[in-house]
Amino acid sequence: MARIAMDDFREGQEIVRVYLAAAIEEAQRVEEVLDRAGISFAVEVETFTRPSFLVGGSARSGAGFWVDLSEADDSIDALEGAGLLRGLVERDGR
Repeated sequence: MARIAMDDFREGQEIVRVYLAAAIEEAQRVEEVLDRAGISFAVEVETFTRPSFLVGGSARSGAGFWVDLSEADDSIDALEGAGLLRGLVERDGR
């Protein structure tokens, strides 16, 4: 499948974020893995706080990868298999 717009998900369709990439290279790799796995996904810019020892935390932007709930396990399996673990959601955290 491929990258789709958030608006392409149907009204009432349950979607979940499966990954939050903090760097462009990481986001590109996630996109490649999901595309190769045949999963339709949407990407949305999200703000998150990165902990900092000196300041307490700083706001950053990242790429959130969203999929239909029915494809969440396959997405997570593909990302784990590719070694993309840093921004991966926990399976029971949905």
